[in-house]
Amino acid sequence: MIKKDGTTKSIQDDLDETIDSNDFICSTDLNENPFEDKKDELMDIVTPDIIDFAYSQLEALKVLNEVFHLLKIEPVNDIRHTNKLREKLNSVNIALNNLCETILKSKTTMIQNPNESVSMNIKLNDCQSLLNGIKQFFFLSKKEQQIQLLTIAPPDWGRKKIEFYFGCTEHQSKQALILRKSYGVLARPVFFSGNSPIQKATIDQVVQFYEDDKITRQSSNKKDRIKVNGEEKIFRFMEMTIKEAYLLFKDENPTIRIGHSKFYALKPKWIKIKSPYLNCLCTYHENFYLLLESWNKQSDTKWNIEQLIKSLLCTSSTEQCYSQKCSNCQDKFPSCILTKTDSEYSNVEDDEISWFNWVRTLGKIHLQEIHSDESTLIGTIDDQWPVLLYHHFLKDQQKSYIDSIKKQSNDNDYVVVTCDFSENYILVAQREVQSAHWSTQQASLFTIHIKIGKSQANLAIISNYLNHDTAFVYYCQKMITDFIKNNFPLVKKVIYH
Repeated sequence: MIKKDGTTKSIQDDLDETIDSNDFICSTDLNENPFEDKKDELMDIVTPDIIDFAYSQLEALKVLNEVFHLLKIEPVNDIRHTNKLREKLNSVNIALNNLCETILKSKTTMIQNPNESVSMNIKLNDCQSLLNGIKQFFFLSKKEQQIQLLTIAPPDWGRKKIEFYFGCTEHQSKQALILRKSYGVLARPVFFSGNSPIQKATIDQVVQFYEDDKITRQSSNKKDRIKVNGEEKIFRFMEMTIKEAYLLFKDENPTIRIGHSKFYALKPKWIKIKSPYLNCLCTYHENFYLLLESWNKQSDTKWNIEQLIKSLLCTSSTEQCYSQKCSNCQDKFPSCILTKTDSEYSNVEDDEISWFNWVRTLGKIHLQEIHSDESTLIGTIDDQWPVLLYHHFLKDQQKSYIDSIKKQSNDNDYVVVTCDFSENYILVAQREVQSAHWSTQQASLFTIHIKIGKSQANLAIISNYLNHDTAFVYYCQKMITDFIKNNFPLVKKVIYH
């Protein structure tokens, strides 16, 4: 054995004294002396520390080769091949683990493929550092991520073992086991933080629905613009309430799950709820709206035109229903549902009711106030109901038709042109004298909107010809067709509305 008394002897002499025929060592090491050529140099630099270190290496190598011999693993010949040494050590660990599992009669944790299970270049300290890093990351993560990380635990670990090793709660370990069984390792918890996040495709579909012409209309004011994320958007006004739009969206998309509050939250910034007007501002709609407004002031139940139509007509209403030719709903009038309760009658102190109505007198339209009783108001509502009903149907049909032909238009088939006269523009000179106010000059404005698929073009024709007649429109149409031929030469047809 190598002496530890501070004497200096060659390593070769010590090897000769300690190695016998029963030692487990390769024959090549006995025949070759790696220190023979440098014996003199080693004699000069050898120290007690070097002797101790060499002794410990030889003793460790001897014990390790004995273990390898028991497990039928080739011995180590050269300790400089660290990769091979670690590979053999991993094989020893795997063999010992399998022996232990055999004793415990467990087949679930036995390692079948050592090369895939243990890396040859990782030390036990490295593995422990990795595990400590994962545990530290677990404590710094959010609750949802903690459950996701717990799914990486070994498959044979139970709830208690996961809870003890990671220091998590019982609920987290239980949820992790359920999550891994259902969706696999590192799966994200389902509905952990409330409702599931809405998909981007659904968000885009809701935004497109808000921009549909049947839901909103584009502002005609060129100043009604807003920049959203650097993109300029034109204001659009709702033509119905958010609730009505939501119900219509659910009818058209029954498979999409979205609540009313989320539908409202997804409304784009350029969509405005407060519209300058909700109806088409024709005499039929406005007069009926004024009648309902007067009735709603006297009753606790508030009604609008859409509610009356849904209540009085068939569920799947057709043109026959709107023209009162349907056998099921032709006899239903607003007076059938516009009734008051006894308490509402007792609260009425005066039987006289007033409402407004647009009437034409001597070729001019003016707003007239009417004072009468409740029965006259209900009778007026019933009288105007048939005309309003069919007019409302035609308006919706025209709107749907215009919306469909705009979507189907393209530069190879047809374009849709929306045109009309605008209010005459008054030409005002700077610093004009007061008397010039009574002799102002005007110019006619003919506005044009051309829709070609997803693209569009806006035009305006200005003229000093102030008569809005067919001759003016004819020359404007010639200018429109020339513009379309120059910019969209493949268009075959122009649809005006």
